Order: sequence, then C-alpha cells, then structure tokens
Amino acid sequence: MVKETTSPGKYHYYTLPLEKGTVTLTLKTLNKHSEFRFSERPYLVICRRTISFQNEVLILGIRLGEEKEERVYIRLLQTELRISCSVDTDHTHLSRYAYFALYQFVSFGSFNFDKYYWPDFFSPKTGKSKYLNIIIDRAGTDIKRKSKYAFFYKPGQKLIYPFKHTKAIAPPVSESQTDHINLLNRHAIGYCFADTSLGARYSNHFPFLLPYTGIWKQKKDGIKGFHSFIITSSDILSYDYTPLQDKINALGQEMAILAPIQMLEYKSSEKEKQAHIRDNLKKLKLVYTLWQKAIPLLQGQPLTHFLFTHGMRFIKKKPRKQDMHPCIFSGETPQLCFLLVNKGDYYELEMRFKVNGKMYVPNECNPTFFIHSTTEPYLFYLLDSITDYRVTSFFARHYFKLSVLKCHYQPYFKKFTDRLATVYELKAKEIEN
Repeated sequence: MVKETTSPGKYHYYTLPLEKGTVTLTLKTLNKHSEFRFSERPYLVICRRTISFQNEVLILGIRLGEEKEERVYIRLLQTELRISCSVDTDHTHLSRYAYFALYQFVSFGSFNFDKYYWPDFFSPKTGKSKYLNIIIDRAGTDIKRKSKYAFFYKPGQKLIYPFKHTKAIAPPVSESQTDHINLLNRHAIGYCFADTSLGARYSNHFPFLLPYTGIWKQKKDGIKGFHSFIITSSDILSYDYTPLQDKINALGQEMAILAPIQMLEYKSSEKEKQAHIRDNLKKLKLVYTLWQKAIPLLQGQPLTHFLFTHGMRFIKKKPRKQDMHPCIFSGETPQLCFLLVNKGDYYELEMRFKVNGKMYVPNECNPTFFIHSTTEPYLFYLLDSITDYRVTSFFARHYFKLSVLKCHYQPYFKKFTDRLATVYELKAKEIEN
C-alpha cells in the first residue's frame, strides 16, 4: 500500500486551471494564483529532484536556498492541476515551495504536463502501473508506455471525426493506357513521385511529379542509372514525348507550382495563422485533384520511381540512385476499415485497408494522399478522398493502433468509434455494452 503521506487528500490540494483542451499550465495562470515572484529573489537557488511518480501523483523534493527540503505533490486531471506541499498549502493557499516548484516548469511561459497525465493507469492498491515504464535517475524522469502496448488514448486528447464524402472531387478520367518507351530520345524518360513529411519544418512541400532522364541499358529495354531531373522549361524542350507524357508533364508542372508550402514567421498573428491554414488547405485540395487525374496516365508509364526528398531544397539536378525506388501506381481504390478488439483491461482499435476484398496492414510511413501495405511497400494506392487522407494521417501518427482503457471507452471514446462506423467498415469483437 502507498503511504498516506504520498497522496494528500483532495482538501489539501490547491487547484489551478489548465489551458482549454490541453494539460498545459502557463506562467500567467500561475501568477494569478500567487503573490510570490521569482524576479523579487533573482539569486534564489531552487533545487528540485523527483522522488517518485505513483498513483498519478508526481512527488518532488524542493529546497529553496539553504532551507530544508520539503515535498511537493502534483496530480494532473483533464482540466486542472492539483498541487500540495508538506507545509503551508491547502485548497485556499499556495505555499512558496509549491509556487517555485511550478515556476521551474513554466518559467519560459508555459509547460505541457502530458508526460505526467495518466488518469486511471495506476493500481490504487500498489500505486504502480502495469502499462508504464517509469525511470527516475540523475538524468531525469522518463515515463513511457511499455512497448507491448499501442498508443493509449487519454481523456481530453483530440480525435478526428470524419464525415461521409463523395466518391471523388475531380472529373472522371479515362482508363489507363499503356505507353511505350520513346527509343528516339538519347535518354529514357521517367517520372518521379517526390514526397516528404508534411511535418518537416523547412522547405516543406506537397507531393508532386518530377520527370527525369535515365541512362539506357545497352538494348534500351530499361535504364541502368539516372541522368538528371527535368526541372526547367529548357530541360523539357530538350526531349520528345508521347501524347500521354505530354499530359503528365502538364499535370506535373501544375503540381510543382502548387507544391511548395510557405512556413509561418515565428511571430505571426492569429489572423495570419488562420489565413496560412486556409491557403495551405486550398493548395492541398488542388494538388490532390491533380493526382486523381495523373494516376490513370502514370499506370501506363514503364518508368516510375519514388523519392523521399527531405524537403524541396534537397532536390538536386542529378538523382541519386540509392534514393530512387521503383514504384507502381495502382488504379484500384483502397477502402479503409477498422477492427475494435477486446484486450482484457482495454480495447484496441486497429486501422486496415481493403483492395478488392483483401485486407492489408498499412505500411508505417505512407506518402501524402496514398496508402501502401507492409507486403508491397512500393505499390501505391491513391486514397479515395481528402477525408480518407486525414483519417490515415491521424492513425499513422500512432502506427495505426489506438488503445483505450475500458473505463474511458463509454464516456470518452465510444462517440469516436460510432462516428467511424458511419463512414467506414468497423468490426467489433467482444465489446462490452
């Protein structure tokens, strides 16, 4: 059993509100609840050490200057932070030790306490958690879920609520046609699927098509290497193209114009941020529409490769062979589906996708707008809609598995699975009502 001294009763806690929809405490909020200020004692040495984290309570040892060490207790709830101290803190007053303990966290303006927010993950009897690895040493405090568990949903975390969507937002396109290599060109013409992580901070871009030239094999039945990317207008005019390639080139040029994503300045206003989001969303939809038009044309191309660029600025004139991966664009439409499985103390929600009735496990890293399987990592399926892309992106952040404690399912998570079931196929196994 955990000693009573490690878990003060609710009347010993002082409560501070967290930022809406987060477990973040700000310095502004802290200062509203106390008259203590670090600026009044700028040379005060604050020594803080972590003693333990059990029963959802973070226990710290705090020493102010030459004074003796006192204990501070912090517990995170969905909308508030509760703090107590071994001296001089109750539900009406925040002690010096409690204030300066929190000040060390929020001294730069705010602090996200998500690391310490694990509601109902501890055994009330032992104070320990079978779901977490908690390491406290000289290097600091490390709290992570055990590797055998998928990402755990915690009450208050944002989920995605997809809506039903129309089949496509682009006009119908003709069926794929087989194209032949133009043997008259001194170099072979191929197409590169250039993509990067949309979470990248610098020279980010939406996926686009980048033509390239390859070095012929002796019998001109394929390529043995890469010559250069076709980037400028003069590059394009240097070669002859089939009618299908002319259409692909036109789509690729439109994509390349729309692809770059402008990053916000560090000190942007809220109005500028919202305008930036709207502009990027508009470009994202336009680029997706171009990909819908391009897929049937690309299926007929004998030379197609995938390139993860790491950012627009890293695209050089000559492709590196080790970075160019042969790929295939499928004309089949993938259908997202979900499995909700009873795992004992918790449920696990897994995302899969189907093609022609066969179920596949998604690859961990999927190009923007596309999905591919672990068994065929370079066979790309264009997702059916922007909605599918957003849902896939959300689940990809958690390796396509979400876990939820049973006590959190009905009040917090069921609404999410119910919404998924209105849009996608969802099979539930041994789910308790």
